[in-house]
Amino acid sequence: MIKKDLFKNSNFIILIIVIISFIILLTNKLKTDNELFSNGIYTVGKILDIKAMKGGLVYYYEFSINGIYYNGDVRSGRLKDIGDKCFVIYNPDNFEQNKMLLLLPQVPDSINSTKKSWKKLPIQITDELIKRALR
Repeated sequence: MIKKDLFKNSNFIILIIVIISFIILLTNKLKTDNELFSNGIYTVGKILDIKAMKGGLVYYYEFSINGIYYNGDVRSGRLKDIGDKCFVIYNPDNFEQNKMLLLLPQVPDSINSTKKSWKKLPIQITDELIKRALR
């Protein structure tokens, strides 16, 4: 009888630890996304590869800042193709902190340079759509 109670208690403790860890990770992701939205700079990135993974696809992309190329990956459903140009938001203090905004419309042909960066997107789009694309 004591062994069963001990087993139930240890399972409960493990479950609580997993839930707390999940909440901490989710809170950190939301904080990072909010910081990117508030302080981020936009540029153009190019999808290099797409790989199927359990639960969706992983898009591998690159973008250039001052002639230096940075890479990133983002998980999503089927939205874009290899070679597509999409907007990327990055932290100007840490270029490794970035995210391709796959939910936004593709980069218009009128924006032909990937060497430009903007504080605000050069297309008309709502802040709510940008926030949704960050999640």
